[in-house]
Amino acid sequence: MPRYFSLFSFILAAAFAGSTCGVAVAAPFVFFDAPRFVSVNKRAIPGHAPLAYNLGAQVSLTFDSMNRPHLAYVDRYNGQALKYARWTGSAWEITPLYDRVSMVIEASTSIAIDPSGNPHIAITGSQHVFRSGGTWQRQTVDFKDASPSVRIGPDGQPRLAYIQEWGSSLLVRYAVRSSGGAWSTETVHTMPFPFAGTASADRGWCSLALDTSGTPNIAYYDTATQRIHYAFKSGLNWVKIVVDSASASTGWRNAIVMDSLNRRYIAYLDATNGLVKIAYQTSTGWVIETVAALENFSGWRFFLANLSVAVAPDGTIAVAYAWGDSARVHRRIGGVWRLTEVPANFVRLGVYQHSAIAFDSAGVLGLAFCGEGPGPAGSLHYYTITGAGSGVITTQLVDRTPQMGRDTIGMSRDGDGVIYNNPSMQSLMVCRANTFSWYLSPLDRSYFDGLATMGPYQDLSGDLDRVNDDWYASVYEDTPSQRRLLLARTTTPGAFPSGPWTYEVVDQSGDVGRYNSIAADSGGTVHISYYDATNGDLKHARRSGGVWTVSLVDSSGNVGWDTSVALNLSGVPRISYYDITNRDLKFAYLSGTTWLTSTVDSAGDVGEYTSLVYDSSNRPHISYYDRTNRRLKYAVGPIGSWTISVVDSGDVGEFSSLAVDSAGNPHIVYYDRGQGDLKYAWFNGTAWDIRRLDSVGDVGRNAVIGIKGSRLRICYYDATEGGVKEVWGLVDYTGPTAVTVTDEGAFTTDNTRLSASWTAASDPETGIAEYRYAIGTTPADPGSGYVVSWKTVPADTTTMTETGLSLQNGQIYYIYVQPRNWTGEWGPVAASDGIRVVSSANNRIADAKRLPDGAWVRLTGKIASRNASLFFCYIQEPDRSSGILVYSMAASLPAADLIKGKVVSILGVMGTRSFERVIYQPVVEITGTSAPPRPLLLRNIEVSGTDFFYAPGPGGSGQQGIPGRRGLNNVGLYVRTAGRVIAHQGLTRFVIDDGSLPGGLPVRHESTWGQPPLGRLVEVFGYPSIGDFGEGSLYMEGAGAWRVLD
Repeated sequence: MPRYFSLFSFILAAAFAGSTCGVAVAAPFVFFDAPRFVSVNKRAIPGHAPLAYNLGAQVSLTFDSMNRPHLAYVDRYNGQALKYARWTGSAWEITPLYDRVSMVIEASTSIAIDPSGNPHIAITGSQHVFRSGGTWQRQTVDFKDASPSVRIGPDGQPRLAYIQEWGSSLLVRYAVRSSGGAWSTETVHTMPFPFAGTASADRGWCSLALDTSGTPNIAYYDTATQRIHYAFKSGLNWVKIVVDSASASTGWRNAIVMDSLNRRYIAYLDATNGLVKIAYQTSTGWVIETVAALENFSGWRFFLANLSVAVAPDGTIAVAYAWGDSARVHRRIGGVWRLTEVPANFVRLGVYQHSAIAFDSAGVLGLAFCGEGPGPAGSLHYYTITGAGSGVITTQLVDRTPQMGRDTIGMSRDGDGVIYNNPSMQSLMVCRANTFSWYLSPLDRSYFDGLATMGPYQDLSGDLDRVNDDWYASVYEDTPSQRRLLLARTTTPGAFPSGPWTYEVVDQSGDVGRYNSIAADSGGTVHISYYDATNGDLKHARRSGGVWTVSLVDSSGNVGWDTSVALNLSGVPRISYYDITNRDLKFAYLSGTTWLTSTVDSAGDVGEYTSLVYDSSNRPHISYYDRTNRRLKYAVGPIGSWTISVVDSGDVGEFSSLAVDSAGNPHIVYYDRGQGDLKYAWFNGTAWDIRRLDSVGDVGRNAVIGIKGSRLRICYYDATEGGVKEVWGLVDYTGPTAVTVTDEGAFTTDNTRLSASWTAASDPETGIAEYRYAIGTTPADPGSGYVVSWKTVPADTTTMTETGLSLQNGQIYYIYVQPRNWTGEWGPVAASDGIRVVSSANNRIADAKRLPDGAWVRLTGKIASRNASLFFCYIQEPDRSSGILVYSMAASLPAADLIKGKVVSILGVMGTRSFERVIYQPVVEITGTSAPPRPLLLRNIEVSGTDFFYAPGPGGSGQQGIPGRRGLNNVGLYVRTAGRVIAHQGLTRFVIDDGSLPGGLPVRHESTWGQPPLGRLVEVFGYPSIGDFGEGSLYMEGAGAWRVLD
C-alpha cells in the first residue's frame, strides 16, 4: 500500500477514436478515460462550479459583545456537517461540529451568543447545539423539520422557533430553555401541510425575534392563507396578525428582527410576483415596501434559499439574499433602497445558496457568503459593508476546502470505495462510486460521499476494504494526546458512505498504526497490518467475532514501513513491508499460528511503497520501489521462489499500488517523480505496457488502484490543485464477437437508399460500446474507397439506413458492420451477402426496353406467354401491351413449372439478341397462376411494328422496328396472324400473305414442327421478332402453332 506521509503530487492511454480501417485490434486491450477530480473539494459537473462551492450552505451570522462575528454553516459536501467559525480578533477559528444537517430548502442554521459568550446553534433535527464550559454539547429539544431560529432571552437562556411536520399539518412551534436546562415547548399556530406524505420540500418558514423584555415575536408563512403573518405572546396567549395580504404566496423565506424601540422588521418574498419585500413599523403604523424585483424569477423561484434582515443602531435597514451569481445587500439609506452586490464568480447548478447579514453595535454591516475567493476552491467569506451608495466592501476568507488526499488515499480492492484525508473536517472522507446495470457505459458512475471519522485529529491515514455491503476502514489517529490504530466500520448494510460508522480501538499500546493496510475475508474477518513506531516493529491485528487479536509479526530491527496485507485463497494473511534497518523488501506469512518472515529483495535500498495482492492461482504479486536505482520493481511468487523484474526506470516507482486481473496479470500505478506524472504499467501476457495517464501539474502521489471484473479504478493526489483525482479503465482479453449482417435482399430498385440490420455482438468482459458501419462494393472490407465511409451508432442500435445515395444500376453493394467494446477494441468486420441495384422500369416491359444494354431490371406481376424451355420463355403484360424474350444462356429456367399463364417476377439484365431486346441472366420467381394469355390479332403488316425509342449502337436502348411495317412495336408479344402459304424456305421457314404486306410475312420455327401445305390459308400463333437479318418475322409458338383455315 502507499506510504502515508504528509507529502505535497491527460493522457488518454488507449485512444481508439482514430481507428478508420476495418482491421480488428487483437486482445488483450486496456482503455482509460480522462482524469478527473473525485474529492469533494474539486469534483464538479462539467461547465459548472466544483461541489465544494457549497461550503457555506445555510450560513447564519451574529456578533458578540466585542463586535466579533460568529458563523454557523453547513459544509454540504463534507458530510453535510455543521461547522462553526469565530473571529478571534486576528484570525478565523474553525470548529467542525459534525452534526449532519438536512439539506431541504427550508433547512437553515441560526446562531446566537449568550451573555457568557457561548454560541447556540439551531439546526434541523432534534438537537440543540451549544458550547458551555469550553466544550460543545447537545440537547434533545423537539424535532425541527424546517426554519429553526434561535435567540437568547434576558435570562441568558435560548429560545427557539421552528416548523414541525405533524401528520397532515404544519406546526409553528416555540421552545424555551429554563435556567435548569429543561426545555418547554408549545404550538403557536397550526396550518395544513399542502404536501403531506410526499417528499416535497415545502415545509413552511418562520423566524424569531425577542423584544427588550424577552417577549417572542415570530414571523411565519401561513400555508392556509398563503400570506405572511406574525405572532407575539401576550400573557399566555399568542396574538396573530396578517402583515401583507396583497398577493398569494406572500411570506416565503421570511426573516424578522426588532430594534431597541421594539419595532418589528419583517423581510419576505412575494413568490407570486417575484418581489423581495419588507414590512416594518413606524410611529404611525406599518409600512410595506418593495426592496427588489427579481429577474428571471418564474423558473427559478425555488433557488432563493433565504432572506436575512438587520437593523442598525441608527435605524438603517438592510435586507440580504443570494440570487444568480451574487449576494445582494439592500440598505435603506435616506429613504432610498441602495444595492451592494458581492459577486460569487462562479455559476451554480441547482444550488440553494445562503447568505446572512447582521449589524454590530457600531453599525457596521457584516455579510457571510460563499463567494469569490483565491483559487478555484470553494470558500466561505465574511464581508463588511460601510459607507453610503453602493458601499465599501472589505473581505476576509473564513473557510475554504483545503487540499484533500495530500496525506493519505486508500481504496477497497474492488475500487468501489475510496478513503482520503479531509483537512477541512480534520477527518477521513469516504467516497463510493456506484455503477449500475442500466448505465450505458461500464465506466458511468454515481458518487456518494460521507465522513468515515469525526475528529478533530491532527494527522490521519487510512485504508479501506469491504465484504459485500459492510465496509471497514483502518485509521491511524494522531491527536495531541494519543497515536493509535482504530477500525471504522459501517453497521448498516448499504449505508456506506454516510454511515452510521462505529469506531473500535484496535491497538493503543504506544505510537501504533502508521502505514496501515486492511483486508477482509468473505466471512467478515478483518486483518490489519501496521507499524509500531514506538518499538520499530511490524504488527498484525485480526478481528473475528468482534474480538481483536494483536500479534507481533517481525521485530528484527526497525521494520514495518509501507505495509500491505493480502489474503491468499485460504483467507490466510500475508504481508509485504519495508525493512528500514536493512533497507530490504520483506514478506511475512502466517503458518499455523506462527509468523514466518523472509527477504524478497535485498539488491540495494529496495522495498518502500510495497503493494501486495494474490491472484486466482494463489500466487503473490508485489510492486515496490528501488530507491538505489530510482525505479519500479515487481516480484511474483511462489513464496521462496520469487521472480523479480524491473518494470520501469528513470526516477519512478514511488507510491506504487498493484492490482491483478482475472488472467493473473498485474496492473501497477506509481509516481514519476522526475516528471511529476502518474504512470501505469501492466503485463499483457508477453511484455510490460507502460503509459503516462496524467501529466497535468504535479500528479501521482498516494496512487492506489482497484479492480472489479474488467473495470479498473485509479485514484491519486494532484499536488498542483490540491485534490484527489481518478482515472477509470477497462481491461479486455476477448474482444467483441462478430455480427451477422442482413441487407434487404438480393436486389433493390431504390438507387438512393440502403438499409441493413445485424445481430447484437457480445463481449463478456466489457460489453459493447458501439457499432460502426460502412458501405462498399466488395464482399470483404476493402479498407478504403468506401461508398459510405464508417459511421458509428450506439450499442443499442442494430440497424442502419443511408439515404440520398447515388447507387449504380447493376452494382452489388455490401454493408460492413464492426462492433467495438468499451476498451476501444474493434471486433471483426462482418459483411452482408450483397444487394444489387436494379431498375423497376416503372414495372413496365416497355420501360424496361428503353433501358440500355447491361442495365439490371426487376419486373413483377408479368404473365408467361409461352411454356418455358431451360433456355428461354416469353413474358408479357397482363394487358397485352408489351412482351419480351427471357433468355438464360446457363439453362437455368424452371422449365417444368414455368408454363403459359403463370404469373412471374423477373430479375435480370437487359440485352439485345438478333436485334431483339432480351432479359438475360434471369432469376424467375413464380408468384401465381392466371388464365393463359390470348394472342393479339394482327395483320401481316403490323407484325413487329415500327421503332420504339430505338437508339442503335453499343449499349443501345429501345426496340428496333421494321421499315414499312405499320402500328406499334410488338416485338416479343404473343400474337396471331393469318395468310395463305406462298412459299417454303427450307425446313424452318415459310411465308404467308394476307395481302397487307408486300412479299408476305416470314414465319420461323423449329425443323421438327413441320410446314403447312402451300396454297392453304393458315392462322399462325407466335412472337414478333426482328429476325437474324432484320427482315421482321414471326417466331412460331411451337409445334401445332398453325392451323389450316380452308
